[in-house]
Amino acid sequence: MYSLTPVEARAHPVVNFLDNEADYLAGFNNDFNRLNYPSSEAWNYVKEGLAPLAEGIVEIEEFGLDKPDLLALWPFVINHLKHRAPRYRFAEIMTGAYAVQGASNPEWKRLPESFLQTRELPPVASKDATQLTVVNKRFYGVVRNYQAIRDAPGPKSDAMYELGENFANGLQTLRGRLYRQTGVELLDN
Repeated sequence: MYSLTPVEARAHPVVNFLDNEADYLAGFNNDFNRLNYPSSEAWNYVKEGLAPLAEGIVEIEEFGLDKPDLLALWPFVINHLKHRAPRYRFAEIMTGAYAVQGASNPEWKRLPESFLQTRELPPVASKDATQLTVVNKRFYGVVRNYQAIRDAPGPKSDAMYELGENFANGLQTLRGRLYRQTGVELLDN
């Protein structure tokens, strides 16, 4: 199937980013453990606690979310974020950061944090049709990659199953907001 060697996976910029944030994430996980989940307090903590990741990940110059990338990344995400709720939001953060790579208008870099905090896209989304097309295509590309992983024959690991669930839910939420907020025609699944 699709896979990266452990050395290749370690070289992925998002893996490096997570490894560099390991101490912060350990504290985040410990604090999250003390909260009653599910609750509004827990979701608010996720929003506040993941905001630095949303700010930091957009500073990675370039990274991919192709099938091998997704399969290699998700076990590291599971290792660094011990609970499903934060992983669900991190899937949105990572996809949003991937979608705005190379945007000429720096306001696009606010997409991951804006969506995390408010469930809205930044105002530039309704003003920059060129980058909006790029974002739409990148979202669609990740959806296709997820579907290829999900639909591949053979047994699925727990990480593969969760990867599909988190990316599917996060992407559908992001794509739905893209459509509702901008009216852009979404590419078909």
